[in-house]
Amino acid sequence: MVKQNNTPLLVIALDAAEPDLVERWINFGLLPNLKLLRLNGSSGRLASTADWLAGSPWPTFYTGTTPAEHGLYHSMQWRADEMRMARPTPSRLPIRPFWLDLVKDGNLRVVAMDLPMKYPPESFNGLEINNWATHDQMGPPSSTPSSLLKWVSQEFGPPPLPDEVWGPQRVKELLTLRNQLIRATHVVARVAEALMKREEWDVFMVGFGATHRGGHKLLDLSSTWGPVGASDRARFSTALRDVYVTCDAAVGQLVKAAGDRVTTIVFSLHGMRPNTSRSYILPTALNRILCKIPKYGAQSRMQGFSQRLSALREYIPLAWRYATMRKLPMSLQKRLGERQTRGREYWRTTPVISLPSDLQGYIRINLRGRESEGIVGHGADFDEICSNIEEGLLTFVDADTGRPTVEKVMRRKNLFPQGTHADELPDLIVKWTSSPAANHRAIVSPKYGPVPWTERGHNPDGRSGNHSPEGFLIATGDNIRPNSQIKNAHILDLAPTILALLDTLKPPYMPGNVLPITK
Repeated sequence: MVKQNNTPLLVIALDAAEPDLVERWINFGLLPNLKLLRLNGSSGRLASTADWLAGSPWPTFYTGTTPAEHGLYHSMQWRADEMRMARPTPSRLPIRPFWLDLVKDGNLRVVAMDLPMKYPPESFNGLEINNWATHDQMGPPSSTPSSLLKWVSQEFGPPPLPDEVWGPQRVKELLTLRNQLIRATHVVARVAEALMKREEWDVFMVGFGATHRGGHKLLDLSSTWGPVGASDRARFSTALRDVYVTCDAAVGQLVKAAGDRVTTIVFSLHGMRPNTSRSYILPTALNRILCKIPKYGAQSRMQGFSQRLSALREYIPLAWRYATMRKLPMSLQKRLGERQTRGREYWRTTPVISLPSDLQGYIRINLRGRESEGIVGHGADFDEICSNIEEGLLTFVDADTGRPTVEKVMRRKNLFPQGTHADELPDLIVKWTSSPAANHRAIVSPKYGPVPWTERGHNPDGRSGNHSPEGFLIATGDNIRPNSQIKNAHILDLAPTILALLDTLKPPYMPGNVLPITK
C-alpha cells in the first residue's frame, strides 16, 4: 500500500522494448495504456550505452554512472589475473544501486522486483526480488528478506520465464515461447500487484523481461529452422506484437492498482532490431589479420585442435547441430555456446583475446603488466596491433553485395576514457553495419580472404533480434507536464530524474541530468 506521507513513484521497465515498435503499435491503437500515459505526460527517446556495450544499460541505470565507472557489461567477463572468463561478483566488481542510498536514512521505503543484471539483493529499508522472471540473470532467484521468495513461490508458483534456448528453433517451439512469455507477464503483474497491496512503499520498481526475450527470438523467421507452414507463419507474424500487447495490459493493471496519487515512469533502456551481430566469425577474421602481422603471424597455428574442430562444424548442417545441442542439459548448452566465442587459450603466444559478446565484437589485447600472461607491450606495440585490427576488420565485406560488414572499430579509451573500472572493458569494440547478419553467405576481404557464414538466412545464436541503441521514457502524474516531448535524453539521466521526483539531490558522481518533465 502507498505510504500516506509521501508522493509515491511507480517505475515500470519494459526490458529492451523497441521504441519504433512501441510507437507503431500505439498509433495502431494496440497499446492503449501506454498511449494514455504518453498523452497525459512527457515522453521521448533515450540514447543508450547499448550503442557500444550491449549488456551495460542496466548497471548504467541503477548506478547512474558510465560503464567505465561501474565496469559491468556482460554476464561473463574477462579476469586478467586468471586469464579466463567468469561471472562478475560483488567482491571483484562492487556495484551499488542508487536506491540503497535513497533509503539509507529510513525516510523512504522501496520495493524492487526483477530488475536485470543485478547481484543478489542486500538487506535495506524495503523489499527486493531478484532474478525471478528476468531475461538477464546474474544468479539464481533470491530476495530480501529471504522469506519473500518463499511466499512468492507458494502463492504464484516457480519462476515463469524459461531459460533461453541457444540456436535456431522450429516455429512451433517459438510459438510455445510466445505463450510462455505472455503467461510470465501475467504472473509478474499479479505478484507486483499483490506486493503493492500488502506492503508499504514510496517507490515501487518492477521489470518485465518478456519484451527482451521476445525481441531476441520473435522478431522474424531468421531465428527458425525447418519448414514453416502458412498457418504457423501467420501466427508467428503477430507473436511479438502479442507479447507487447500483454505487457501494455500489465502496465495498465499496475497503474490502476497504484492509485491516483502516483507518479508513473515507464521506460526501456535499449531496444531490439534485426540482429546485425557478426561476432560469430570475429575470431576467424582476427586470426586472418594476425597471420599477416610478421610479429604475430606464426602464432595463429597454435589454435590446433580448436581451429580444426571449428572448420569441421561448417560441414555439419545447422539443423543437425541444434537438434543435438537441445538434447544436452541447459548448463552444458550455455558452456558450449560461450566456448565458441571464447578465443584461444595459449596465452603466452596469443596477442589478442576475442571476448564473448551478444552484439558488438569485443577484443582485448593481451597486454603485458595487465594480463597475468600478457605479451604485448604498452605504447607503440599496443597501438600497432590495434591499428592493424582496426584497418583489417574494415576490409571485410559481404561476399555477394560488396557492402561493408563493419561500421566502426573504436578504442575503449576514446569511448569511455575514465572510470574506476575502465580496465574491465574491452580495448577494442566492433560496431557492425546495420544490415541483418543472417543475409550473409560469406564475408570476404581482398587481403584476408573469405570467411563462411554458418547457414544463409539464419543467425547462429538463434536470435532474430538484437540490441539497438535507443530506449524510451514515458512519465506521467499530477506533477508531470502533459503531452510534452523530451529531447536529447540519455539513460544516464534516469537515476537523477527519479531522485529529483523524490526531492533528493543527485550525488556528484552521477554525470546525468535531471530531465525537464515536471510542471
